[in-house]
Order: sequence, then C-alpha cells, then structure tokens
Amino acid sequence: MWKLMGAGLGARWGVLLGALVWAGSALASASDTPGNTCFVPGHGLPLRCLTVPVPRDYAHPERGQINLQVTLAPAFRENAKPDPVFVLAGGPGQAGSDVVMLLESAFIKVRATRDIVLIDQRGTGGSGKLTCLKTERSETVDRELARKEMAECLQSLKVDFNDYSTEASARDLDRVRQALKLSKINLWGASYGTRLAQAHVRMFPDTVRSMVLDGVVAPQQNVALLNTEAERAMQMLRQHCEQDAACRQAFPQFSNQLDSLLKRADSGGEVLQFQHPLTGKTIKKTLELDDVVNPVHNLLYSPRMAVQLPWLIMQAAQGNWQPWAAQMYAGSSSSGPAFGLYLAVVCAEDWPWLSAEQIKSSSAKSFMRETSVKRLNNACPLLNVKARPRPVPGPVAVPTLFLSGARD
Repeated sequence: MWKLMGAGLGARWGVLLGALVWAGSALASASDTPGNTCFVPGHGLPLRCLTVPVPRDYAHPERGQINLQVTLAPAFRENAKPDPVFVLAGGPGQAGSDVVMLLESAFIKVRATRDIVLIDQRGTGGSGKLTCLKTERSETVDRELARKEMAECLQSLKVDFNDYSTEASARDLDRVRQALKLSKINLWGASYGTRLAQAHVRMFPDTVRSMVLDGVVAPQQNVALLNTEAERAMQMLRQHCEQDAACRQAFPQFSNQLDSLLKRADSGGEVLQFQHPLTGKTIKKTLELDDVVNPVHNLLYSPRMAVQLPWLIMQAAQGNWQPWAAQMYAGSSSSGPAFGLYLAVVCAEDWPWLSAEQIKSSSAKSFMRETSVKRLNNACPLLNVKARPRPVPGPVAVPTLFLSGARD
C-alpha cells in the first residue's frame, strides 16, 4: 500500500566501487568484534548482531526504551580503519537488514578496510517493526473496508507514533556509535536515508568523517508529494521507448494505452477479474485510479523494473489483468517495509506542510493525480502525531559525495 523510496542502488555502486577478490575468513574473531554471531536472510555468511537500547523519548527517558537491532559486517582485513560505514536505508520504513545484499555488491570493496554497520531504524525490521500482517496480506478490494482495516492495524500497534521521528532516529545513530565505542563514523544514506544522514550530521557534526548521499532528498523537499518526480520519470520512459526501435515496434501504443487506462479508471464501472497472486483466490473489483497509478509509480523507482511497464500496460489494455495484479499486490508480505513507520514520519514531517496550491499544480501535470495525497488524508489523522518543523537548509562542514541520477 505504501511504496517507499529507494531503488537500483546495487548496480550503480557496483560500478562506482568495483569488486574485491577475497580469499580469507568472512568474519573476524568473536573476541575482536562486538555482538553475537548471526545469519541474516539475504546473506549467506555469518555476521555479528547486537542490540542497542535507546530511549523511546529522549526528552522523557523514564518512558522506557526501544531495542535497536544492529548488524555488523566486519572488515575483511585485520588492520581495518577505525571509522566504519553506517548504512541508512530508504523509506522511511526500510530496515538496514533489508539491504544486507549490498554487502556483496555495493560495499564489497569498502568492506576490505572498514566495518559495515546496518542499522534497523526504530520502527523497522528487528527494531519493533510497525506493521500488521493482516493488513499487508489483505484480500480486501473495498476501499472503505481497507481503510477500516488500516485503522484497526494502527490502533493494534499500541505505540505513540510521535516517538518515531527522523530526529529521534538521528539521535539513535549516536547511541549506536557510543555502543560500538567509535570516535568517528561515515554515513551512507539512500533516498530517505539521506534525510536521516543530514539530520544526524547537523546534530553531531564532530562525529562524522564523511557522507555519501545516494538519491538525495533535500531538506526542503516534501516527500508526501512526489507527483512531479514521478511524471518526469514516466515521460523519460515514454521517450526512451519511442527512441528505441525494438520498444517502439513492440509497443507502438504505449503512451496512448496508459492514458486510456487512466481514463477507464476515472470513468468507473469497469470490473476486473483475476487471481490474487498470493492466495490464488479469484478477485473481482471495480477498476479505480489507485489500481493504475500505484503499480506504475512503484515500478518507476527502478530502471530494471520500469522497462516492464510497456508490456504490462499493453496486457492490461487488452484485458489481461493477471500480470498487473502481481504488481498491485507486490510487497504484500510481512517482509516488506514498515508502513507504520512511513506514516509516523511523513504524517508529522511532510503532510502537514502541503499547500492546496502545491497539490493542485503538481496533480494537474502528473499521471498520479491526487492519489498519494488522498491516501495520506485518510491515514494521517489516525496517528495523532504532532506536526514537526520543516528543516532549514544550510551548510554542513563534512566531506560529502552526492549521487542523484536524472531518473531518480
């Protein structure tokens, strides 16, 4: 339901960082490395895992603690550098342990000389993940019932969503640094992780040696409204297909078919029938704008996935909705990002600052229309989170590498 930001990182970093041939042990001795030996899904070799307790509320530590899951991949060489790389995943809602596969691609050369630290941000992964299996695997196709399920899910989590903010997570990173007895760290953030990295370095500038911001989210950028970015990515995909002879020949009606699907969704009354990709049950539902917009938006996050869109759109336009259904329910599992954490952050830090003029102007020029805003309008009041001030842009005296592509 709540697609999060971040995609295509492994390939780009594989090019940037190259490859490392390593023939030694994949793990330093337990006496040299904090934590306990553990295995994380997505990585075949043993790593080190530890739990770092942090205050639920830094202003009122008496309110209890949240236990953060931290996964450490020790450097391959014995004379490793003393400043590891802290990996900050995207979203908000993605856990550091969700991107463990990057150890074998993006970070393999970095890991030659530095430890890699994967942190499950509070509310994600093993750090008290804010999610509901029932809601994520729901076969509900009625929008009102789906909203009811979401409300029941958020209530069942029994947390104060005000505790789950970028500021709190930025403070958590310093607690992890202290627990690992480190003087300096390096930050690598992807998408939302770049916002978290910027927040942390502004609070603790003396502890950060360097930053890499991949898919930069500027401090003033409102992630509750991504219509402009999504439309730009779609236009570039259309142009690419038109300029590529094979794509143009195979999908000559690509652009027109997408516009047609949007109009059919707007008109209402069209009933889809397909098998639920997770349960195999036959589903009948009325075609709605979200059914068209969400899969398109989700696939545009990755160039490798976006190239499927011409074929998927052609299939749907011809009445075969089964491949499209697989994308409609993509990520519908307990292993996906924590949508509760996504809402806690976005509903407090972005949604309150959307203006009617912003929404109107961006929606009129985008295939997404007002779908993302409407979802937040339904969900955010359920959390009872206080609006947080927008961050003020300003210089940061830390060496930083920015990576943002034209199709981000």
